[in-house]
Amino acid sequence: MRLTHRLLHILVIVALLSISLATSATAAPVQQEGCAGNLLVNANFEGPSRKTEAEGTSLSSAVASGWNPWLIRGDERNNREPEYKLEDTNISKTRFRAHTGRYSQKWFTSWGTHTAGIYQRVSVAPGTPLTFSIWAQVYTGEADGWTGEVFLSDPKEPGNYRVWVGIDPTGAVPPGVGADAPATVVWSQPVMKYDEWVLLQVSAVAQSNAVTVYTKGQPEWSVKHNDSFWDDGCLVVDPSLSAKPVASTAPSPAQPAPAQPAPAAPSGSVTAPAPGLAEFAIPNGRFFTQTGEGKGGFRVVDDGQAQFWSEFQRLGGLQTVGYPISQRYVKDGFVTQAFQKLVLQWHTDVGQAWPVNVFDELSQAGQDPILREQRSTPLPLVGFDTPGDTFTQVVPKRQALLNDNQAIRARYFSVADPVTTFGLPTSKVEDFGNHFAIRTQRAVFQQWKVAVPWAAAGEVTIANGGDIAKERGYLPANALTPEAVQ
Repeated sequence: MRLTHRLLHILVIVALLSISLATSATAAPVQQEGCAGNLLVNANFEGPSRKTEAEGTSLSSAVASGWNPWLIRGDERNNREPEYKLEDTNISKTRFRAHTGRYSQKWFTSWGTHTAGIYQRVSVAPGTPLTFSIWAQVYTGEADGWTGEVFLSDPKEPGNYRVWVGIDPTGAVPPGVGADAPATVVWSQPVMKYDEWVLLQVSAVAQSNAVTVYTKGQPEWSVKHNDSFWDDGCLVVDPSLSAKPVASTAPSPAQPAPAQPAPAAPSGSVTAPAPGLAEFAIPNGRFFTQTGEGKGGFRVVDDGQAQFWSEFQRLGGLQTVGYPISQRYVKDGFVTQAFQKLVLQWHTDVGQAWPVNVFDELSQAGQDPILREQRSTPLPLVGFDTPGDTFTQVVPKRQALLNDNQAIRARYFSVADPVTTFGLPTSKVEDFGNHFAIRTQRAVFQQWKVAVPWAAAGEVTIANGGDIAKERGYLPANALTPEAVQ
């Protein structure tokens, strides 16, 4: 009996020690080379790790102690739950997958996208200026990329995998695994580079007695390999920063994808060349008042931030994009501007504006029933894709859904790159009485059976997806104020 009690006592001590190692971010941080005064625990991922199924991940996931997993939980292909693991380069024999040392933190999906990362909450004094940095590397693509010695990303069919870092100056954390990072996170600009270590960095001033640092990986396409590796995090006090508080960006409950404050952009008022003009040329672009509700309008311009005027024209102008309905703002680290039909984001890595997957994001926010009832938007298909299909196999199957309406099909393929412009079809063609409709990731196509004020009988139009997003509270209110016209 005495031996049993002693053994139980030892097991309890070991269990408590394990819990302490797994969850504590207040222990003395281990200093690492090149990061004097690092406030993070287990910043180089060389310390212990833990299984995280009790926190809500899959049974196979493991995360470095001191860090916590976060992810948006979707379906088997879009925002699929990734598997987390410590990459042991002694076992994998891929030394370059750790920035320094033996280990890096990894998460990945096969034939699925994800929005996921890790975070750590750190106690600091309010008003402390901080800079967070971490090294990241991505391996992505449809092909394995075996060189005979190592696996490298597929340059022909990558997953368009982007990485970010963020600081929440309020110290907020997700309510649980499966929930998005808080809207108050200040994110860095996204980076899309493969098979090389890139240093990501962001700064903020603490608004409370703690801050939370975040990493984020997000591929666009569900290719075979979507893997990211993270190493050598560093959080330090940065006296060079201004000690101004960072404004909160807490969203209203209706917002499925909160946006950050608008970046510096032309603002104030615009002088019209003559009174009463609905639209007119301005330097490097055009000014539109049609959606200003009599209070002004919105400019679409090319400048150092983004080339929205050139992209507006390239993507089809009013017929495909519609009139602008917002000023610029930042969403997910991208400079963004909403138009009646599409919401465009500027991607500096490719020098183009790509439409946002508005209807996918509204679906993830639970908006499908009201979109169908009020906006005649078809419900997205569930379980349509065959498990294990590659992206190149998914594309023709999804596009075959257009074959039930040749007029809509012709409009979809009328642009040079329909997958980038409209996304893939996500529903069947449905009959809504006076029109047929099909939903894609970024738009809804409608063919009218009868003449309506905005279309002739038989004509195919693109529903005003941007207006729908605005109606559902998807766009930030501070970006919807028109500029005045003098």
